[in-house]
Amino acid sequence: MKTKSIIFLLGLLLLNSCIVKSLNPFYVKDKIQFDEKLVGQWSGKSGEWTIYSIEEEIKKEYKKKDSLKNGKIKLSDEDKAFLRRYKKSYVIDNSKNGKEATFIATPFRVNEHLFLNFTLIEYGNDDLNGLAAQHLLSTHSVCLV
Repeated sequence: MKTKSIIFLLGLLLLNSCIVKSLNPFYVKDKIQFDEKLVGQWSGKSGEWTIYSIEEEIKKEYKKKDSLKNGKIKLSDEDKAFLRRYKKSYVIDNSKNGKEATFIATPFRVNEHLFLNFTLIEYGNDDLNGLAAQHLLSTHSVCLV
């Protein structure tokens, strides 16, 4: 009986998803570390990735809207709060097999290792992106960079 239990538990571990999830972020604020080198276009087995700085994207959007006042961008209260929370984070667009999803990713360090804490913010309803499907319950995921 003990052997069957061990084999069952090992089988569950092997079939378990490799994405680690949590209802809470994996980082503490003082460990957040933005790295400009991650910004850009990337590709791999998990699809095509486009990574942007959240702060720069918000500034671009406001410049498009002509929201400049005395040479400074005038942010809405909602965008100010968002930017305070995610200033050192990224917007990440993922596309695989024509399926797209958008995430907020907050970079943080544990010793010398850089990790990204992913949170889904947008996905296409038609033919759900596999990575997005794993985030339908509002969770945080983590990956090693």
